[in-house]
Amino acid sequence: AAADARESSSLGSEAARCGDRAIKVVAVTGAAGYLGQLARRELEAAGLRVIGIDLPRPRCQGGPTILGESVADASRVDRACDLSAVPLPDGLFDGCDCVLHLAGDGRPSADFLQDVLPNNIVATQQVFEASRRAGVRRVIFASTNHAQHGETMAHGSPGGMDWRRLDALGGPASVRVGDPLGRAGPDSFYAVSKLCGEGLGYVYSRVMGAFEFVA
Repeated sequence: AAADARESSSLGSEAARCGDRAIKVVAVTGAAGYLGQLARRELEAAGLRVIGIDLPRPRCQGGPTILGESVADASRVDRACDLSAVPLPDGLFDGCDCVLHLAGDGRPSADFLQDVLPNNIVATQQVFEASRRAGVRRVIFASTNHAQHGETMAHGSPGGMDWRRLDALGGPASVRVGDPLGRAGPDSFYAVSKLCGEGLGYVYSRVMGAFEFVA
């Protein structure tokens, strides 16, 4: 829980910055889930307006010690939407300066075709495209330590982050492993979907110039 709180605080501080212009309105996908609720609390504490986006009947897979059914909170949803729908409805991100994209199937055991492809890959591309159309200035994408061979995972807790291990490796964005993919070393289809999301964000940001991108 402490690691999750630290991560949500970091996400909140990233959402509040965008070059020289202040961020005022942030859309949070997966807003009814555990991390989405933490992030919303941090963002609102920073004085930002939050628009929560999630399924009409939200669900949450929880975590190693957290039951998902006890977490999902439909009252956190301001705009209901299935993000795997193609295309997303017009106006989903209208009025938003920043999108914090947390929604997705976080189970390392999730089936690729049935779960990971629509909910993590198609949905992420659709979120990025809708952000571009709406003129969103910054998109923050929640990646995973499952993409790094577990080098930063808490011992005995695949869903947790051990910040001391990350610091010992040199801090965020510094993980290097002996792997043909360089930094990347996915351990599941879920992790592959996160690497795909990072690649999509690079294309939208660096190639298309659509928005600032943070992962």
